[in-house]
Amino acid sequence: MNSCRDGTWDTEEIIAGAPFARRKDFQLFFLINREKYEVHGDAGGAPRKIKFLVSPSAKVQCRYLHLTENKGAKAATATGALRRTALSLKRFIINLKTGPDDGDDIAFHYNISIGKFTTLNSFRNGRYEKEEKIPYTPFTEGQAFTILVVNSSTGYEVFVDGVKHCTFTHRIPSDKVFTVDVRGDVSLFLWGIIYQVLPHATKLPGESHQNKAIFIQGMVPVNATGFTVNLKTGPANTDDIAFQYNPCIGKFTSLNSFRNGTFETQEAVSDKPFTMGEAFQMIVAINSEGYETFPLSFNIPGGIKKNMAVFCQGSVSSDAKSFTFDFKAGNDIAFHYKPNIGSYTSMNSLKNNVWGAEQRLSKNTFNKGEAFQIIIVINPEAIEIYVNGSKQCVFKHRIPMEKVTALEIHGDLSKLLYGVIYALPYVGKIPSGLKDLVVIFQGSVPQKAKRFVITFKTGSSAGDDIAFNYNPCIGNNTTMNSCRNGTWDSEEITAGAPFAREKEFQLFFLINREKYEV
Repeated sequence: MNSCRDGTWDTEEIIAGAPFARRKDFQLFFLINREKYEVHGDAGGAPRKIKFLVSPSAKVQCRYLHLTENKGAKAATATGALRRTALSLKRFIINLKTGPDDGDDIAFHYNISIGKFTTLNSFRNGRYEKEEKIPYTPFTEGQAFTILVVNSSTGYEVFVDGVKHCTFTHRIPSDKVFTVDVRGDVSLFLWGIIYQVLPHATKLPGESHQNKAIFIQGMVPVNATGFTVNLKTGPANTDDIAFQYNPCIGKFTSLNSFRNGTFETQEAVSDKPFTMGEAFQMIVAINSEGYETFPLSFNIPGGIKKNMAVFCQGSVSSDAKSFTFDFKAGNDIAFHYKPNIGSYTSMNSLKNNVWGAEQRLSKNTFNKGEAFQIIIVINPEAIEIYVNGSKQCVFKHRIPMEKVTALEIHGDLSKLLYGVIYALPYVGKIPSGLKDLVVIFQGSVPQKAKRFVITFKTGSSAGDDIAFNYNPCIGNNTTMNSCRNGTWDSEEITAGAPFAREKEFQLFFLINREKYEV
């Protein structure tokens, strides 16, 4: 390792060991702070961490997250998945620290030993203090998780997947905490800060905000009358407001702007997406034309078509009351699906602002704190709902589903994934083409299936070249090939039968300059 200044190389530093091996994959993470560069990686099958200008330390990954604008810790969330590595999965650690250096004090040390126990501690003046041990851990190897660390007046409360795990009484004042230090066997790690006290003002990162989206999650109190989200030119009360979003709970939503000390023409929206006492998630998307707000909504490309299905996967919150899926056709709702947790499921439609006849299912399919999968199949005559692989109900069409352009999701859900399942054969365009891309397929093999085919083509016509043809014979080998100028190339056969009838599967196609990896 070295640096070069004014055309002259500085003193070289050498790290012993060979972290890279030929024909082996690797991952490198460069963490850059004021004092040094840290290089983290999973190279040649052995996770390592190397610090430039600092002695090396092996076998852990680490992320330093500096809370520059937060004036101390308030509440933090972390979302991720425990991963298997070349080493056995043993632990991961979250430290709330007074600074980014190794010797800085740790106000809260949260240390998970997978499958064993949890230890809590603090670190002050170079020494760990009295350890507290919890004789169990709520984490499972290979499973996703969500951690919420709440900084209360008395201590840190830790919630895992909505369930309280532990409490650690303050030993070091929390207003001195400015760094979150995460290390260990965790992948797909996301994190953020939740501000519990309103009003809250913060600066949006970056210079240009066009084509960005702001995600807001919260709970509407039972006695709430409204709340306001302002996108402003500055933090002062007199600064201009580019966009004010003001829902009056149970009534309407007001939109406006504020310029040179005066509010401009108000726009009112009759939609009532928020309910007293219920959780919500909303997205504010900023584009070249204006601001778009969604209570977790997504447009369905090309609209709904017959023999299409919508797939949703998530978890029901531990204190959930209900959640809702609305298939919207303008202001109408073609299909309203609302499970009331621990009670019944309601289905309905809304046309010209008038609800139709409600259909109820008395069976309770969803439970608090549990994961679920929903597949909503759109048939020519009706909608069929499958929950966790079993058929739950049928709802006959009242409004033509071809008019539906968006799905809107409300309620007490977390870790939500959703997407559209198209009937086969399906042909779709890959945005911007294939270049260092990962394409994911998920499905289920029918009972009488013989084979299926995935082809990556240069176009949608039958005569276009096929760059990669992936053709599994169920219960047998898989063939791979390419087709150029109407002629198939040499076929390659892979031994083994990775697919089984009536079993689900996930496929990941890793595409780089040299090859396709499945």
